Amino acid sequence: MSSFPTNATKDVHARQLLDQLEKTIEETIEDVSSAKDVKKTINHLMNRFPLDQQSEQKLQDLLLRKNTAPSHRFCDIRDELAEIDRILAQRDAKVYQDDFQTLSEREQIIIHEADKHPLVKRLRVSYEFSLRPLKHDPRICLFLAIFPGNAILRKRFLIYWWIGEGLVRDEEEGERVFEELLDLELLIPHHTDQCPRVSKCKIFPWIRYMLISEAKKEKLLNLEGGTPRFDPTHSRRTCLIADPTNLSGKSKPRLDKTVRTIFNVNERDLDFQQQELAELERLAVLQLGRWQALLTHHIEVRDESFLTGLKTQKLLKHLSLRGISRITKLPESIRELVSLKILDLKACHNLETLPDAVASLEKLTHLDVSECYLLESLPKGLHNLTSLQVLKGFIIGSSQKSLIRLQHLPSLKNLKRLSIHVGSEATIQEGEFDNLKHLTQLRHLKISWGKADDVEISLSFPARLQKLDLEGIPYKTKPEWLTPSKLTNLDMLYIKGGKLRDLLDYEGERWNVKYLVLNYTRMPQINQETLRSKFPLLQYVKKLEWRDRKQSVEHEWSSDRFELRSKQFPLPNYEIIRRGMICSSLISG
Repeated sequence: MSSFPTNATKDVHARQLLDQLEKTIEETIEDVSSAKDVKKTINHLMNRFPLDQQSEQKLQDLLLRKNTAPSHRFCDIRDELAEIDRILAQRDAKVYQDDFQTLSEREQIIIHEADKHPLVKRLRVSYEFSLRPLKHDPRICLFLAIFPGNAILRKRFLIYWWIGEGLVRDEEEGERVFEELLDLELLIPHHTDQCPRVSKCKIFPWIRYMLISEAKKEKLLNLEGGTPRFDPTHSRRTCLIADPTNLSGKSKPRLDKTVRTIFNVNERDLDFQQQELAELERLAVLQLGRWQALLTHHIEVRDESFLTGLKTQKLLKHLSLRGISRITKLPESIRELVSLKILDLKACHNLETLPDAVASLEKLTHLDVSECYLLESLPKGLHNLTSLQVLKGFIIGSSQKSLIRLQHLPSLKNLKRLSIHVGSEATIQEGEFDNLKHLTQLRHLKISWGKADDVEISLSFPARLQKLDLEGIPYKTKPEWLTPSKLTNLDMLYIKGGKLRDLLDYEGERWNVKYLVLNYTRMPQINQETLRSKFPLLQYVKKLEWRDRKQSVEHEWSSDRFELRSKQFPLPNYEIIRRGMICSSLISG
């Protein structure tokens, strides 16, 4: 299926919007102060709409023409732009990510003739010009070409993948690379609200065409069947891509023994034989789980015994089984994965036990077992994994079933992110949560309660905590540990559900929090003046409610409404295209 809907109605509507925008520009041609914004908007439309050849030429003419708009009128057309973006968002919401696989004939022509297409040529020169000084492995960008055209990518997933591929050393470097790609607008933020923090992103279609063309030239990808996928012969990587015309369900390619990466793009029915994995000699990344931001994307395995074949994989760094059903346990042979750094088991809803062998993975830096609701305890000895930086899904259960408790965690000196779930049968020992203060490197902490016990606990936070996420808090009144003096370095405070009725019932103290999010709480309606007096550094606040069986935004505010609003329609970097045009002219000259 094409990456763009191309029915006549949408084309007509696209041309009408372009005519409207052109009229606005022509009426405001006296000042140059906002020309860049207008040109960005034109570029934005060119990348979002399916256009016939005449309309595409019309847009390119507009892009290159000296169009201007006076600054005092540009604010007035923001509503016009917002309406355009709203229509685009509605169109995008109707299309599932899985439908964006096969390139249309027109898209394939653009990619095959990339050296001749003026816009793709400019983007390629700009891409090379911009990335050269950053000195990153170009595969960081080129590997993005395997994703569907409308894919929403999670920042954390990309960083973990890059670590597994050896493209970045650690999470800190991955964060820097992600920010640089956003600055260059090779990635664009995907926002569902006005919060300026970016956790998800997308790739503009024309950027994607350019990346596919470059990856194909480097023999990293091929377009077999009109679908971008890794070229296994030259890249030593392979994609799992569902074939809706294959009724047998056996669309998995034959695995070469030297393959380094197996990446599941959209296969929902995984069928591996134990021996298949056992014969691989250089496997570093096994990304079988869900990368999609869409939580309804379902994956299941036919037989979990294939995991025993991993025992030979001494080079495996990244193993993702996220969101895969019918995995009830991991084999003891997982201890043989001596190079494993990232183990992502989030939302494996059938997972019942983790073997003690996990505690022998000395290089493990990231372990995520959150939303594995059948797990009753993590394995004993886990606190000996001193390289661990991220631990999500730590379980506090009954005293009989919990093999590891919070008092064991202070030995994890490198732990930076931790999520804790208090189970429905939890027995909380006296002073147990005070052990958290010894996790001196901890920056992000989430605590969720599955137990309605309102017996208040004693809790001491690490001094440098930056983000606190509380879910299902069982106390009606604010506990003594939830005060500004206990959380002096806190930047982000998230509270979801629970019984807490007020956050502001104290005198004197002020929070240093910059981002405040309250979802489905029992707290009263927000008074902006009172809120600002208690949170003087606040940059963003959002309060969601659940009314009439649907989610509604009761209150949303940002310190810079104009800036945030403009972030809702991220646009291709016109400066990059301009530099590309200059470079192209120098090269051709």
